[in-house]
Amino acid sequence: MLKWLRKYNTFILVVGGCLLMVAFLLQGTLDELGKRGWIGASAFQVGGHKVGLEEFGNSAREYSAVSYIAGGARELEAFFRIEGAEHWYLLVKEAEEAGLVGGKLDGEDYLAEIPAIIAGTRARFDFRVPYDQILSYERARIEASKLRVMSETRLTEDQLFKAVARLHGIRRLQASYYGASQFGEKRLVTEGRELTDALRADYVLIPAEREMAAIAEPDEAAIKAHYEKFKDIPKGGGEFGIGYTLPPRVKLSWIEINRQLIADAVRIDEIEAEKRFQQKYPNGVVPEGKNADDERARFEAEVRTETADRAMKTAIDAVRGEIDKATRKLDREGEFLRVTPEWETIRPDFQKIREVVAAHLLEQYKIVVSPTRVVVRANSWVDAQEAQSLEGIGHSAQQRGQSALPFSKAVFEVREIAGRNDLALQVGVPVSEPFRSGGNAYFFVVLDARKESPPDSMEDVRADIVRNVKRLAAYEILKANESRLLAEAISGGLEALTRSPEGTPAVSIGEVNVSKKRTVALEPSLDTQEFRDTALAAASNLDPTVDPTTLPADKRTFATPVPKSLSLFVGRIKGLQPLTLERYRSQQDSILANVQADEFTADMNAFPYSLEVMEKRLDVQYEESREKARAEQRAEKAAARQARSSGR
Repeated sequence: MLKWLRKYNTFILVVGGCLLMVAFLLQGTLDELGKRGWIGASAFQVGGHKVGLEEFGNSAREYSAVSYIAGGARELEAFFRIEGAEHWYLLVKEAEEAGLVGGKLDGEDYLAEIPAIIAGTRARFDFRVPYDQILSYERARIEASKLRVMSETRLTEDQLFKAVARLHGIRRLQASYYGASQFGEKRLVTEGRELTDALRADYVLIPAEREMAAIAEPDEAAIKAHYEKFKDIPKGGGEFGIGYTLPPRVKLSWIEINRQLIADAVRIDEIEAEKRFQQKYPNGVVPEGKNADDERARFEAEVRTETADRAMKTAIDAVRGEIDKATRKLDREGEFLRVTPEWETIRPDFQKIREVVAAHLLEQYKIVVSPTRVVVRANSWVDAQEAQSLEGIGHSAQQRGQSALPFSKAVFEVREIAGRNDLALQVGVPVSEPFRSGGNAYFFVVLDARKESPPDSMEDVRADIVRNVKRLAAYEILKANESRLLAEAISGGLEALTRSPEGTPAVSIGEVNVSKKRTVALEPSLDTQEFRDTALAAASNLDPTVDPTTLPADKRTFATPVPKSLSLFVGRIKGLQPLTLERYRSQQDSILANVQADEFTADMNAFPYSLEVMEKRLDVQYEESREKARAEQRAEKAAARQARSSGR
């Protein structure tokens, strides 16, 4: 044995050293994976059972796939009431336990039905685009996206169909609850009349501004009293559409990697260009009809483009590297980073990063590029409307699978405004993947964020306050003149009311379609129950078998104030659409679907397959940071429900 050990001493030392090195490196990797939660950890617990990260990861890939199919995560929630990857996991579990999930063929068949589901839902709430047009678009979109879905989610075709079959199982599970109640014909007829009994009318909307010439300037006391009354109401909200609460807003900084500046600075590798020319034309002779100089210029342009592309990637990688180098020093809180006071001293500085970019380009490509543009908006707020108009970055977007996420939308999904978000965006931490527009790339950081809230000072909105005080006074005069204006419309037609005094908004004739539950018109302020009730009351004395246009003007002309826009509506009925027996029979399924939807969405807390209810029923336990995020989501949804119920 000793003789053997002496003989192979060197070999043993080498192999042993390698094994020790592998063990050392593997231990570091295992420690890192354990720290990140991939080893010996669970995503969450369901009834005391741990859901491993690998199991949840596979489920999450299926969730991503069906999200793509639906058009996005928000669309999946709107059409199928699936609120996220965790919700998908829980719903699949219950659907499979109930025996409601089919196989691959079921998924393949259901995939063909999904466009009709999406089109039907969209058409119910948006009357501007016909159902058939939406259906054709959705069929084409889903068919075109299948390969990309499989590529992005790393699912085979069979796995994709299985995921869709699980979606079908979830739909069956939900339908078993929706269809539990039976409705009598009397209830359906009543609901059908509210949905389909309608009138059509031409109208004019006379604004309060028509009477503002007679209104004096308000004093300081009136201005302050008005502001205090409306400061907590969002703009466009409340009874009069007057409010001074500002929309969500952010302060920003961003860096632009400008491709054109890089392309202008790159040096052409003339040797490479000539090499390509010689490969194409070995004897240096170009075909008849072509010019050798033009061909050389084409290859030079090709080389320049390729070099610019590589330099652009180098610049982007330099920015990304600087951001990652800093963020790696922070611990994670779920999908977000735990920002400490020390972060302010190590946070990536775009001013310094642009110097790093310049150094990389000089070192690798021997080019000097004009200073990379850095913008800091730390002293002024940017709202959603302004975000779209920001030079360069305002038109940028990040490709996310089949769809693009616009910057102007993404920036307001920051955690401090929207809570959880796909980008894991939070104040103070730059995005690590660029947004792109016109060949340029943009990295940004949200410096500060505010949810919807009143302005910092009354002075910020003083001009609006003065105007609205005067509009309210003018509106009272307008209401007092209702009888006179109605008489003018009866005697001279609606055209008589379109002649606006100089300096006031122009008035034109529009068309409105009104039923008990909806208003279809270009003017959003008419979409209130008060207006619908008034309009239908005006039509209630008309015989539905008689063409309204044959009746005297005074029988079919009516007026009503519209507080939301501080205006007066004057309309002339020109058509009635009652629910006949034939229409009821042909639309009975649609009426039933609407009744069921209204019945079960009236109290969302009672729906047994909502995420919140399932978490309680199945005893779902998240790790601490995730539970905190879920608590924030629950609070935000409760606040949204409260806002809807209060009419805001």
